[in-house]
Amino acid sequence: MTLPTVGETKLPEFSNFMKEFAQVLFGMSAEQGTCWMCGREGVKAEDFRDEESLQEYRISGMCQECQDKTFGGAAALAALLPEPEG
Repeated sequence: MTLPTVGETKLPEFSNFMKEFAQVLFGMSAEQGTCWMCGREGVKAEDFRDEESLQEYRISGMCQECQDKTFGGAAALAALLPEPEG
């Protein structure tokens, strides 16, 4: 399986905009296979647990770990919050 392009959509004009935007904003090309959030290099399609996660990479450019941290739900949120006192 090949790595999808970040910003890949059904509208070529929007896809091109997303690629250029990532290059300008994050200093990296979508084709490099680099997570824009953590900078991890060598992101591959096999790194994603399911098709939804792979689709999210196509949209956002976030690797599986960053997706988990961002969208992990209540368990991930609880891990980020400080323990309640008393």
